Amino acid sequence: MTGNRWLRIGGTLMAGLFVAYLDRINLSVALPSLSRELEFTGYQS
Repeated sequence: MTGNRWLRIGGTLMAGLFVAYLDRINLSVALPSLSRELEFTGYQS
């Protein structure tokens, strides 16, 4: 019983890490077009 519980916890954590990794990849791909569309240069004077 205890092993099954740890397996479910580990699986949930791994799924969450996978989604966070995909989110990070998608943001890095979409950031250039978003910055052009919103006219954001990232530089403040």
